[in-house]
Parts: sequence; C-alpha cells; structure tokens
Amino acid sequence: MARRESQALQIFLIVFVILTAVFALTTYLTWNSAQAYSQQVAELQERSTQSDNAARLALEEQNELKVMIGHSADTSLDAIKTQFEKDMSTFGGTDESQQSYMSVPGILLAKYQAEIQTNNTNLAKIKDLESEIATVQQEKTAAINSLQTQWDATDQELKQEQQKYSEDRAGLIQKQETLAATVDKTRTDFVELQTTSDNKIDGLQKEVNSQRIIIERRDQQLSEFTTLTFETPDGKIEWVNPKTGVVYLNLGSADGLRPQVTFSVYGVDVNNLAQEEKKATIEVTRIVNDRLAEARIIEDDINNPVLPEDVIYTPLWNSKSAMHFALAGFMDINDDGIDDREVVKRLILINNGKIDAEESNGEIDGSMTHHTRYLIIGEQPVSGGDGATDQARQGAWTKMINQATDLGVEQVSFQRLLDFVGYDGEKRTIPLGRNATSDDFSGPEGSATDQRGSDFRERKPRTQRQSIR
Repeated sequence: MARRESQALQIFLIVFVILTAVFALTTYLTWNSAQAYSQQVAELQERSTQSDNAARLALEEQNELKVMIGHSADTSLDAIKTQFEKDMSTFGGTDESQQSYMSVPGILLAKYQAEIQTNNTNLAKIKDLESEIATVQQEKTAAINSLQTQWDATDQELKQEQQKYSEDRAGLIQKQETLAATVDKTRTDFVELQTTSDNKIDGLQKEVNSQRIIIERRDQQLSEFTTLTFETPDGKIEWVNPKTGVVYLNLGSADGLRPQVTFSVYGVDVNNLAQEEKKATIEVTRIVNDRLAEARIIEDDINNPVLPEDVIYTPLWNSKSAMHFALAGFMDINDDGIDDREVVKRLILINNGKIDAEESNGEIDGSMTHHTRYLIIGEQPVSGGDGATDQARQGAWTKMINQATDLGVEQVSFQRLLDFVGYDGEKRTIPLGRNATSDDFSGPEGSATDQRGSDFRERKPRTQRQSIR
C-alpha cells in the first residue's frame, strides 16, 4: 500500500516539472515577441512624425500658393479649378496648351492694342457721320419750313370747316327738336291706341273663353250620346249552366279565339257599352269547334245572372284583326309602389293584341299610327330624385298624349281597361279532372299533409258569390 502511494507521488512530481518547464518556455517566447513588437512600433511612430512634418510643410506651401493666385487658404482645390476654367475661358485665349495665369497679361495686352486700333477706326467713321448729319439737318430745316407753310394753310381751311359745321349742327338740332316733338305725339297716340286695343282684346278674350266653355259642354254632351268607348259586341252567350258556372259562346277557332281570353258580359238589350255596367266576367277555357267555345264565369252578380243571348266584349281582342295598343305612364295595379306594366302587357298579348308604342325611362319605343286603337294611360311620372330622368319621362308621357290626340287614338286609363277585362289579380288555380294530381290538394288543416300557404283561397258556392263592380 505504501509502495503504491510512492509511485503516485512520483508521477505527480514528474507531471508538475513538465508543466513548469512548458510554462517557463512560453513566458520567454511571449516576452521576446513583445520586445520585437515594441521596437517596430517605435520605428513606425518615427516615420509617422516625419510624414506629418512633410505634409504640414506641403500644406503651408499650398495655402501660400492659394493666397498668391487670389484665393483664401480655406478655398478647396475643386473651387480653384472651377475659377481657373472660368478665368481661362474669359482671358486665356483659344490655345488651351498656353492657358495659364502667366500668359494672361500678354493676351490682355494684345486684346487692348486691338481695341485701340478698332476705336481709332470708329472715331474716323464718327467724324464722317457727323458731317453727313449736318447736311441732313440743313435739309430737315428746309423741309420743316415748307411743312409749316402748308400747316398754316390747312389750319385756315379747318377753321372755315368748323364754322360751317357749327352752322349745320344748329340746323340739325332744330330739326331734331321738331322730330322729338313729333315722336312724343306719335307715342301718345300709340299708347291711347294700345289701351283701346287691349280693352277690345280683353273683351274678345272673355267672349272666346265663354264660347269655348259652351263648346266644351256641348262636345261633352255630344260625346255622351254619340261616342262609344267600344265599337260593337264581339259575340254572345249561346248556353249557360248555372250550376257549374260554365257558358258557351258563339265564337271559336274560325274567329282566332284562344283560351284565357276574358270577356265582359252585358245584357242583350244594351245600346251603348260605354254607358252600361257589365253583369259578369268570363274566361275562355276550351275551343270546342270553329264557331263554339267553352268559358267559365269568374265574376257575376246573383241578382243579375248570365243568360243566353247576353252579349260579350273585350277591348283586347277582335275577331277581324289584332287590336293595337300604346302604353304610357306608371301602372300600379296592387298599390305596392311598383310598376305593374308587364302585367298589362301580358293581358294584351295573351288576348292576341299588339303593342305599337310605349314610354320607357323617358324614351318612346315604337310609334303610334292610325291603326292604334287605344292609348292605355297610367299615372303621370313625378319627380323621384333624378331630375334629368324624371323630366325626360314627363316629356315622353306628354308627347304620347299629344300624339294620341292628333291621331284620334282613344285614351283609356289602365284601371278601366282592367275592369272591362275582369282582371282581379293573379291567383293560383288548380286544374280539375284528368289533369289534376294529388300534390295539388292538401289534407285537413293542421295535419301532416296540410300544405296550404298564403295563396290558398277557399272555394264558396255560387249562391255566396258577391258582385264586384
């Protein structure tokens, strides 16, 4: 055990001696390098001092040279070069190789001598010109004297003309005063005549207005007796089934009749359709043959039932030719503030009618002719925000009214048109018979199969129908 501890101590001493030797060697080498570096730094500092002295001397010489050529010691080399180029461009001549401040005096002296020579030449010319001026001055004096003589003569003539002008002016003033008096008298006579004429015109205008009122009243009375809003009945009722509300008409495929055409029904003894109230409204449901059609009653009065031989009429359909229409204005059918013109157009087209012209956003699409039968009038456009658009729409509406008047086209309001065709709003209908399906019907209210919505309308017996006039 003691032997092992001795060996460990020996190893420790050996390692310690080796480390001490390495440390001593490293310290020596470091000290030697520091001495060499110190010597080099001293040499560099000496060289730097010499360079600084040389640079200081060069700077002092440069500043002294700047002062000698007219600059301050603070002037930069670029500024000196710029000024040198300016000086050489002004005083250095054209030969760039000879341009320097040493050559400037000689160049300036040469220029000065040339200028002296030029001045001497100019002085000689001035003397010659002075001689010529003296000669011209003598000629000018003679001309002035001649002109003065002419001026005196002209002045004498001018005075004579002024005297004559004054005499003529006095005569004109006298004539003007006479003419003014005549004008005043004429004006007074004109005012009296105008007053008399105005009184006569007022009297005639009152008489014209009175006659116009009388004529309008007579025209209105005459229109009530002679003017028919509609021409003649389109057909008549051949047979009526009161239980099913089905009627048959004496019109068919030969007359160009189609399903969904609606007619107003009038009594057989009517004389003027325009003055009579309709008793019912019917809608064609089926074309039986060329002279027979089936229709259903969609509006009637139980106190005035539909009877055979009753006449039928609609302004939208004509058996001889298609009816021609024109549309103008705002047409709100259900008072929701939205234009329902498309509904009116659809009613016309479904009844084989044609639209010749209509007002749309301030423009007129198409044109009315002597074939146009009715002008359907809506509400006059009013201002709604866009002034230019509203003005254009009002202008187009007025223009169509005037054209209809000039062409003799009858003007009918869209409400009256809808009333005559029996339009009562667009409602959902369910076909019966073979065309019916189970999906069109709902179960009891509240059941799982009850699918009735807001469009559902309960059917009532014919005895409970009310007349809509």
